[in-house]
This record gives sequence, structure tokens and C-alpha cells, in this order.
Amino acid sequence: MRKCNLCKKVILVSGLTLTMLMTACSGSEKPGDMLIGSWVSEYNDIVTFEKDGRCTAPFTYNASWWESADHYTLKEDGTLVLSSSEGHAGGSYEKVDTEEEALDDGSMYYLDKDKLIIEEDVYTRTK
Repeated sequence: MRKCNLCKKVILVSGLTLTMLMTACSGSEKPGDMLIGSWVSEYNDIVTFEKDGRCTAPFTYNASWWESADHYTLKEDGTLVLSSSEGHAGGSYEKVDTEEEALDDGSMYYLDKDKLIIEEDVYTRTK
């Protein structure tokens, strides 16, 4: 009878430990998920990324066609591609590991939990 209770306790503790480990490992966000939300720059420009691939990115505005990018995709290598429905606005941005790189080159972007640097401008997550 004592062996049975001990076995139950060991199984219970093992199960709880495994559950906690699996939860901790699955909690890391994918880069695409990290983009989702609204971002505001120090100049009050607002950029948004939706789960369904829609976005607003005023820095991509093409005055000749009166449009800005309204869709985005994130490639496997981390490259962010912005495009418009009509095909006249957008851009491609390589992901970099440091803020300095993104601030020095407008074709690169940096993404952290609450900071996005793109087109050499700093945006802070609002929601």
C-alpha cells in the first residue's frame, strides 16, 4: 500500500514538472507574433500589424499613387516585406540584431518586445 502512494506522488510530481517545462518552452513568441500590435514613434506616427497580415505603415506612402503598404509578410530569415493592394507602395527590411544597425540603415529593422526600429525611426508598442 505504501509503495502505491509513493508511486502516485512520484507520477504526480513528474507530470507537474513536465507540464511546467512544456509551458515555459512554448511561451516564447515567434517574430511575427512580436510584431502584432500598434506602435507609435516619437513623431506620433502610428504603425499597426494585424494577425491576418494587414498593416498600416505610413512611412511607405507613395504620393504618386496615393497609397501606403497595407499588407505584410515575414519570411523565414526574418525579412519583413510590406506591400500594398495596388502594388505601388511597400518595402523589404532585413532583420538585424542591434538597434545601432537599424538606426544606421533604413533597409533594416530591429524588433524587441516593446521597441521597433524601422526606416531609422524608433517606435514603441502602445497595445
